[in-house]
Amino acid sequence: MIIRNLALNDLDEVLQIENQSFSDPWTRKMFEDLLSGGIYHSVVVEENGEILGYMSVIATSYMFEVLNIAVKSSRRRRGVATKLFDYSKSLAKRLGAQRIFLEVRRGNASARSFYEKNGFIIDGERKKYYGDGEDAILMSFCVEV
Repeated sequence: MIIRNLALNDLDEVLQIENQSFSDPWTRKMFEDLLSGGIYHSVVVEENGEILGYMSVIATSYMFEVLNIAVKSSRRRRGVATKLFDYSKSLAKRLGAQRIFLEVRRGNASARSFYEKNGFIIDGERKKYYGDGEDAILMSFCVEV
């Protein structure tokens, strides 16, 4: 498995994973906007030419937030998400960011469990954050500097 930057020609595969993974998926335009660079950083995990998962973050020394992360359903629980989070932790450390932030649906117990197993703590919540009225749980991870 390798991690590399997301490219425009990856978007068909990424959108398939996105649509399988989320009830309110991102659009192609949203992903295209991330490719503009700047503070946005998006990567994919690839094996034998197949995209297994992806992650997008806002990455600066003062703000590091995971915007989205997903793994192909047939490849879940095989270390892909862990590889992405390990990458995000090393990127945050290189940039000098002290914390990694993310939001997760209250009802997404498997994602919340994964984040907690990877050292994230619950910081709070945003009531009715998602379009369907579900709350968001705010989580963070302290980066060792």
